[in-house]
Amino acid sequence: MTATNDDEGSPVPPTYFPADTATVATRGDDDLAPQDVQFDASSQDSQPCASTLSKATSRGIFASIGNLREIMGCCIDGKPLDGDLADWLGEAIDGYLTRQFRTLEEALGLIFPRGGIPWWREEAIRKRNAALLYLAETFLGELALGMQAHEIWSTAKRYAASAWRFDRDNDDMPAHYAGTPKECLWRAFKSRAPMPIGERQLRNILAH
Repeated sequence: MTATNDDEGSPVPPTYFPADTATVATRGDDDLAPQDVQFDASSQDSQPCASTLSKATSRGIFASIGNLREIMGCCIDGKPLDGDLADWLGEAIDGYLTRQFRTLEEALGLIFPRGGIPWWREEAIRKRNAALLYLAETFLGELALGMQAHEIWSTAKRYAASAWRFDRDNDDMPAHYAGTPKECLWRAFKSRAPMPIGERQLRNILAH
């Protein structure tokens, strides 16, 4: 891969690859913006679960995911829940147990529009797209968009046939990938969204 920076350049900022995103998709994989307004569970006011469900916004969905991840972290670390998080979880469970909602996912606000895609798939696609866009902008910025797509496609194909066969079974990224194009590739593959993808889809992603 042709790079505009050294492979041993500055580490890729982890904040560029968001854990939470903003808009539930009814579009193709390449139409999903790599990042939008990020949810910070610690800064949000608690909302009744019924309100979250009635609005059915993707921000509500990813807010719910953020809440659940924060709750999971507290449980694993043995820490007490923040008051707002405890209220949110209690209201969701009460709504489920009293049959206000058919499923626990509905009670937690984890729903998506008819014709859309599940939140976990959208999240994976956005993570992948963000990694690919960062790869193009940071290491291939001097190339035209079509050449960027070709370089990423050919490099991803080689990675899939070689190092990824070993990397896929490890939760941690190899340390020597940090700050290099391989970090972006590893993140794109590790997102669990389809990889490698074709040049046409890459061009659509990079054009956003």
